[in-house]
Amino acid sequence: MTVAPDYAVRELEQLRLTLREDLRFSLRSENGIACYVAEDPVAGAFYRLGSAEYEFVSELDGEADLATILRRTSARLGEDAFTLEEATAICQWLLETGLATTTDSRTAEMLSDRAQRLRQQSLRRKVHPLFLRFPLVNPDRWVRWLSPLAGAAMSWPACLVWLLVVGAGGLAIFDQWATFRYELMRVWVPNRWLWLAAAWAFLRLIHESAHGAVCRHFGGHVPEGGLFMILGMPIPYVDVTSSWRFGAKYQRIAVAAAGIYAEIFVAAIAALIWSSSEAATTRSLAQYVIISAGFTTIVFNLNVLMRFDGYYMLVDWLELPNLYSRGTHYLGYLYRRYYLGLSVKSPLVGDRHANFIRFYAIAALGWRVTVMVGLMTAAVLIFGELGWLLVAATVLMWLVVPGYKAIRGALFGNARQPAAPGRFLAISSLLVALMMLAAWAIPSPWGQVLPAIVDYGDLRQVRNESPGFVRSVEVTTGQWVDAGETLVQLENRELVGELANLRLARQQILANQRRDLTRRKLAVYQSRDNELEVVDHQIALLASRTDALTIRSPIAGRIVAAEIESLVGRYVEAGTELLVVADERNKELVLAAERVESTELHGITETETTIRGGGKLLTSAPIFDPRATRTLPHPAFAADAGGTLAVRPVEPSAKTGDASQELAIPAFRGRIPLSSTQAEGLLAGQRASVRLIGRDQSLGDWIWRTIAKANASWQTVSRQLPPAD
Repeated sequence: MTVAPDYAVRELEQLRLTLREDLRFSLRSENGIACYVAEDPVAGAFYRLGSAEYEFVSELDGEADLATILRRTSARLGEDAFTLEEATAICQWLLETGLATTTDSRTAEMLSDRAQRLRQQSLRRKVHPLFLRFPLVNPDRWVRWLSPLAGAAMSWPACLVWLLVVGAGGLAIFDQWATFRYELMRVWVPNRWLWLAAAWAFLRLIHESAHGAVCRHFGGHVPEGGLFMILGMPIPYVDVTSSWRFGAKYQRIAVAAAGIYAEIFVAAIAALIWSSSEAATTRSLAQYVIISAGFTTIVFNLNVLMRFDGYYMLVDWLELPNLYSRGTHYLGYLYRRYYLGLSVKSPLVGDRHANFIRFYAIAALGWRVTVMVGLMTAAVLIFGELGWLLVAATVLMWLVVPGYKAIRGALFGNARQPAAPGRFLAISSLLVALMMLAAWAIPSPWGQVLPAIVDYGDLRQVRNESPGFVRSVEVTTGQWVDAGETLVQLENRELVGELANLRLARQQILANQRRDLTRRKLAVYQSRDNELEVVDHQIALLASRTDALTIRSPIAGRIVAAEIESLVGRYVEAGTELLVVADERNKELVLAAERVESTELHGITETETTIRGGGKLLTSAPIFDPRATRTLPHPAFAADAGGTLAVRPVEPSAKTGDASQELAIPAFRGRIPLSSTQAEGLLAGQRASVRLIGRDQSLGDWIWRTIAKANASWQTVSRQLPPAD
């Protein structure tokens, strides 16, 4: 392995740089401190420089060497004068960004190596397997046409209208929250995702147009627009970096906030349409807009931990330029100072915002890791085996390659830092040992995740005991009924007539008895008692069957039936299922698993259930059937119904007489009973996911199973690849 040369201090002192003549510098005041903004018209990039840095770079004329410039500026800068190391870092940054050039071949090699590495990193970001950027159009003409509208939208009357509309939209959803939450479940039905994607794309177009229009209104230009591709999903963008030249920070904040401002306004109008419309399609489309706007605004646009709108609004409001990069430099300092043991100066020394930057750096790092893990997980879930290839490419580019360079630098050193192999190996070995120990000692926070459907645990099928015609149906589907409440009224005139005849016969027997008693025919009188007993028994049976013509609810619950109103006028034989009454307090989760290993179920003490469109529940351990079957545990598990299990059609059977479906791969059916408190508020048919939590399952077990699954997926992909030549 070749070690980078250790360039002498003397060569650095003789370095000569020439600042590009086409750069534009503008003076700005932030927190009462003067600073300069450098605009690179070629790259369309902007950089902030402090007064001391500007004083230094303004001396770079290509004639004076670095040592001479340091002597010139030290008298003027006083305590702010730069050391040779600090001046070298500024020169490296100027070459990396292309703001300066040099003709010194040997020293240029040292500094341009760094610039080349950064260009390679920039290229890797552009061709990242999870993120791709495609510049497409010059939107300047479009946003120039919109700029007068942007100026009107930022006036005080328009802002007041915005507040009123947004407030009214929020109150409309709050007032009908239960209905909104119930209808929210329909948003996640797979066959409606195209509408959701269309609403989301519409909002993004409005969002980016608002950014460009406000930027153009304040005198900026918008030279580029295009698409980001994240997991194959197109996300529009516009380049508004020219807003950096705006002297007033409220203008820069307005540009950053314009997209959110417009998007929330459109969502509020959609909320008002949703609350006032009764058309199902209109309400669904309005809800798609509301959900799309809320998700992107909260997760991305207002998230200050990513360099989106919220971040730029924060740094301009607090006047903390380069907050993200300063946090990254601080993390690099922590690595060199405490991991490698190098004597380096903290980049935050003397910075009055040091504590905030430290907190921000750690929080942003945690969020970056969370986002990357989430995107890689989504890649696997969306693309299957191909997703594992994307994950492998991402890990290679973002972990393996930088990790290799970090290890090489720590073991052998480079031009910027000496080697520290002893401390690096000792700390690395200790961390690896601690991680391995923790992996097998800490219970796994993850477990096998299974799809589930909320279903009723107590379903009472209501059948008629007596045949007859359905005269009326007293309830509707979904209606709540009490125990004993009338559900269906049947009519059977023959049965009623037979009962009436028996009652007349009984009256005749009683009349005959009175006559026999008057005539003192005691033997005949007593024999008629037997006749009366037989008739009374027949009357009781017929009366019971007649009473059964009124169908009543066996329990308190909700009516579960489809088109029960169509029963009216139909003749139903005895024993026909008319409808079903379900106990709302008795529900369960129905699970489906294509495989259930005993090792995964061993030690399972509880499960964590995530209800789609709802919250999370801690539920009991599942109960699985001992054998797998091809019978669908629930119709909603079928892939063509939005589920995750592949199904295939089967021929009509002699038993059912109609065509149906069965599972393509046998699956185990499981169930988790829910308490009455947990069942309250859940609707039958709601989709959920259940994560098995095992007391005896360690984090290492989960990692090992994940690696095994990834290896199996990779083997599947490799078998499908064409053979090499």
